This record gives sequence, structure tokens and C-alpha cells, in this order.
Amino acid sequence: MKPFIPMAAVLSLGAVPLFAQSESVYTNFIRQVQFPALEDGTNLEIDVSVPSSGSQLSPWAIDSGGARFELWAVRNAHQSEYLLSEGFVGSYIPTAKVEILTEDSYPTIPRTRADRPFSVKVTVGGLLAGATLPSGDPIPAAAKSVNFLHHVQSYGEGGTGENINPDNATLLETTSLTENVEDKALPCVVMVPASDLTKARGEERFSIYSLDDYQAPASSLASAKVQIWPMSDGSISGITENQKVLFAMPQITLTLNDLYPDSSTYLQAYRGTWASGKTGYVVPGSSIEWKSTIPKSDVLTLTSNSWDNILDADGVWTIELVTKTIFDTLSLGHVTFTLDRTIEVKGNITTSN
Repeated sequence: MKPFIPMAAVLSLGAVPLFAQSESVYTNFIRQVQFPALEDGTNLEIDVSVPSSGSQLSPWAIDSGGARFELWAVRNAHQSEYLLSEGFVGSYIPTAKVEILTEDSYPTIPRTRADRPFSVKVTVGGLLAGATLPSGDPIPAAAKSVNFLHHVQSYGEGGTGENINPDNATLLETTSLTENVEDKALPCVVMVPASDLTKARGEERFSIYSLDDYQAPASSLASAKVQIWPMSDGSISGITENQKVLFAMPQITLTLNDLYPDSSTYLQAYRGTWASGKTGYVVPGSSIEWKSTIPKSDVLTLTSNSWDNILDADGVWTIELVTKTIFDTLSLGHVTFTLDRTIEVKGNITTSN
């Protein structure tokens, strides 16, 4: 009898459980692909819409050659598709799980910053040892070994990963696994190629593949990807270091590049010269609370009206551009200046009768 498989159970072996973002943002579906292929070389496949969480039986029974299950999310706003997870079920094919752990808790697709480490947790079960089964039949090669693959793919300058072709990713490394492992953690550093590594943006994919077999081709048993976003940078223009400011503050421009998808960025002002980690007054109109799936770049202009309630005395002041993320708090730039709003009148007063 051909078994019907709970699809959520299959995909829980992959990188992402059966959930994505809210249905108001994404439409989620699972694609089931049957093996072996038909005589014309094509494979039977079916797409089934699924909610953002839960489980249900596969619509088709599993044939002798097995079946591949793919979890997809379609962003409703512009119909962009994202492959979140995939798994393969077969009669003697091993089971596998790949999970990526980062410091960012964003639920849909793991993500991190170009300078931060992450880890990959791998589980492989069902691998057989030896040459023959108890029946005397030889153990198929696909039951004794799997391949662990590491791909990297750059999004390019300013890229966001929209509609990229994963087939264009670069295979960085292939490792043969011949022993069962459970939750083996592999520490990683970002390997997405970039001329400036702090500005790397792209994704890394880790997959476990079965070996090519007479019933089914080499298939992904489990996979997970992590998105890599660049470090932020910024600048302050319109005022220079050690400038003496008379009366009103000049118009200032803040240039912000690659703000992390979950960040808080602002300009602060405080008395005295610059000091690392110092906390000041947030300048009105300078704050950006960015909660998104991609980085943000922006340009802000601040007029003298922004400073009325902050620069409350003459003397040395510092303004500093700061961005806060789950990783740390970074200074993107600072300027120290002297404020002198005192009016001096020099002259003689004479009277005559």
C-alpha cells in the first residue's frame, strides 16, 4: 500500500517548519513532485495551498521512487516566490534536517549581518552501514551516504534577492556524510563574495542531497538558507569638525546607507567632545525606525528648527549618527563644533547738552 505522508512532518525535516508570514502578506503552498519520472521524462507534480501553520496529508500517495516536497511562499504584493524548505521521502532514502541559527530572530527566512557569525545545525538519520542487508541483497549506495552542499550567491550592489535564480549560485563546498548525526552544530562565517566584505549582500544555502539512484535522481533531503545584509554606514554634511557656529545651527544633511532591516537610527547631540558609547539628546526629525525584510538607504535634511530645545547653552557640542540593531550599537559618524550665540557690542557712549 502506498503511504500518505503528513506534509508538515516531511517539511519539519527541512530548514523551516510549515509556517511563513501572515496570509495577508504571503500565500503559502506545498509542491509535491513524484518519482520516478514518466516515460516522457517529466514528473507528476501538484501544488496545494496551506495556511501559515498546521499540517495536512499529502494529496498523493508516495510511489516506489519517492516524492519531493517543496514549501513555497508568494509575496502577495508583487507575486515574488521564495522557496523556504524542501524534503524528499523514499523507501530507503535517509532523513535529514538543516537549521540555520543567527542572532536575529526574524521568523520567515534566517538573516544576519555581513560581519556576524552564524551556525548550521545538521541532522542525518537512516544511513545504513555495511555491504549487504540481512536478506543478502546489497545495500544501495543512496542508503549509505548523503552529500552536504554549501552554495553562495551575491545579490549584487543594491540587490534585494527579488526573483533571483538559485541555479546561478556558486557551489562552494561538497562534503560526503556516511554516519548518522543529530543536531551537529557547524560554526560559520559569511562567505558571500564582495569586493568590500562589510558590504556583502546575498544568501548562503546549505543542503543535504541523496545520491543518484536507479529509482530517483539525487534530491534535496533538506535545505536552509540565510540572507546576508551589509553593514550600515552614514555621514553628516553641512557642518565641519571644529566649526564655530554663530547664532543658529546650519542646515544639516544625513546620508544613511544600508540600514539593517530591523534597526533604529537617529542623530544625537551632547555637550563636550565625542566619546564612544555616550548618550545624548535625540534630534527631532532624525529618527528612522526600520522594520522590514530588506535594508534601507535614505537622506534626511535637518533645519535649525530641529535644535531649538536641545542646544540650550553655548560651548562645545557633538552630534553623532547612531544605529542600533539586535547585534550592537554603531556610530556612523560624528562632528564636534563650538556654539557661540552671544552678541557682544563694543563702542563708546557719549552725551551732549
